[in-house]
Amino acid sequence: MAQRPTTVVYIATSLDGCIARADGGIDWLPDGGEQGIKSWNELMERCDCMLMGRKTFSTVIGFDCPWPYAGLKLTVLSSTLTAADIPARLAEHSIKISSAGPEAALREMAADGGKVCYVDGGSTIQSLLRDDRVDELVVTTVPILLGTQGAKLFGELSEDLKFKHAGTETWESGLVKSTYRRVRDS
Repeated sequence: MAQRPTTVVYIATSLDGCIARADGGIDWLPDGGEQGIKSWNELMERCDCMLMGRKTFSTVIGFDCPWPYAGLKLTVLSSTLTAADIPARLAEHSIKISSAGPEAALREMAADGGKVCYVDGGSTIQSLLRDDRVDELVVTTVPILLGTQGAKLFGELSEDLKFKHAGTETWESGLVKSTYRRVRDS
């Protein structure tokens, strides 16, 4: 296996495994409260780089809040975006657009000193899972059902991927965060 950063998927899903509505809407995601902020800060302290899909990037740049990934070297996977598509207000942040595939992007991150990579975006996550390149899954479950019209976190796999449960937290807000680590045969 080529050298790459450890990959951490950190994402919220509905009870039925959706990460967004069919139209990409995430209006159903609640505020995680103090526990959510603490969990986010712990993730940001662990990670030094991030791999994100184009759709997720397009959603996040529309948020009316400070840039949530400050301090991370972000690579956005896209064959349609260019550096000119990065808003000027984000010029001070390390954001790169790459038309490389996820595996090549991870190798580039490792060559650039990346050790722990936060991965976000449904298609990007599914691609890395298909290629068995996800080392840790941190899934926060929101107690809501979106139904069959939602965008699912998990897609087709050619073989089973075994993960070991590393812990679960129940938050006062009603959210449940579970962490799983990939089990690979040596």
